[in-house]
Amino acid sequence: MNHKLTKLALTSALAALLLLAAAMPAAAAGPIRATFSEPGDQIGFNPDPAAVAVRCPGGADWITSGAGPGELHSAVYSGAFTLTNEHCATLTVPGYDRGHIIGKADAGVLTITTPVGELHLRYRGTFVLFGDPRTGSYRSVVHLTFTVTGGTGDFAGARGHGSLKVVDRLVAGSESQTGELNGSLIL
Repeated sequence: MNHKLTKLALTSALAALLLLAAAMPAAAAGPIRATFSEPGDQIGFNPDPAAVAVRCPGGADWITSGAGPGELHSAVYSGAFTLTNEHCATLTVPGYDRGHIIGKADAGVLTITTPVGELHLRYRGTFVLFGDPRTGSYRSVVHLTFTVTGGTGDFAGARGHGSLKVVDRLVAGSESQTGELNGSLIL
């Protein structure tokens, strides 16, 4: 009789665990992809040494910031979003005389805001600027890696990583940026 009670208790406990697991929301995991654009009036450039010293304790030449719309595809949400971003920029190989300069982006923060919550990322990487900004015409290509550091709403507890590629253009005083984000997202 004792054996039958133990078997019944184990069966009941297993059934309860299965019901509990079925009732819990499944963790979302999968790829995350986004494209975005930042119009020139939303791109910031701040070379003020005092502001740079506060924002970029390790030293930098300027702070770059931006904002703009985009399109996101993930297991959690697919649709329109807006983003804001900011990072410290440092020239590592100045080269106006050679037609390009090389630099790094560091201490970057990016927030993607959707109708279902925010997604927070940290990023860093390198850039190559072709041309000379002093002439009013250049193009830069920025390669970044990111880490998802959390979120709000449906993105609460988010983590993941991936890469960002941004192309920045200044032609005849009109500046714009376009970007692509690819990586993984786990909730």
